Amino acid sequence: MPYNTIKELGLKTTKELDECSDQIAENQSINNHLVLQRDEFLNYYIKGQILAMALLKDRIKFTEMQSISRWLHKKHLIDKRDREREIRDAAYLHANLQERELKLNSENDNFKKENTDLDQFAKDGSVIRTNMQRLKDDRDKLKSRLHSTDDDFKELMEQNEKLLKEVEEAEKKAGVTKQAGGNPKYVNAPTMRKPKPAAPIDEIVIEETEQQREKRLKLERLSKLNQGAGLR
Repeated sequence: MPYNTIKELGLKTTKELDECSDQIAENQSINNHLVLQRDEFLNYYIKGQILAMALLKDRIKFTEMQSISRWLHKKHLIDKRDREREIRDAAYLHANLQERELKLNSENDNFKKENTDLDQFAKDGSVIRTNMQRLKDDRDKLKSRLHSTDDDFKELMEQNEKLLKEVEEAEKKAGVTKQAGGNPKYVNAPTMRKPKPAAPIDEIVIEETEQQREKRLKLERLSKLNQGAGLR
């Protein structure tokens, strides 16, 4: 191959190598610039991620606080409704208690009246019991007197029978004397009548003394008091 041709090829190759070196240098500079941009973009991306995470955290906290605020508001409304319901129930209960108090007061007044009446009944019962005891004592006294009167009556009946026997014997003697013409005083002697049969014990009228009359009047007053107490 001729020298000139080789020289031209060498020059051409040198020129191409220079162009290649220039392109390599330009590509290197472009690559460096792209690396710098990549690093810058990566830095921006990291900062963006940090900002996004901060924003997300802030939004989460805001949402949490907003939800807590809404929950507190709802809770306040529920508590307010419950308090109003309790106040209404307490008012109803207070009204019912006042009505119950009035009813109990009226019943208490009735019970006081009934207690007064029962106290009066108890006093009347004690008076009646005392009067009954007195009547029982007076009855026992009258019973003993009636027994003594019955004994006296039997004794009088026995004496009456003895007197009747003596009268019959005297009449027989007077009849015998008349037939014999004896003493006329026996002839004209009046004949004793046979006494009437004795009345029952219940029909005997005993003559009252002043003390017995006072006791009888006292018993009548006590019986009237007992009748009045029974009517109450």
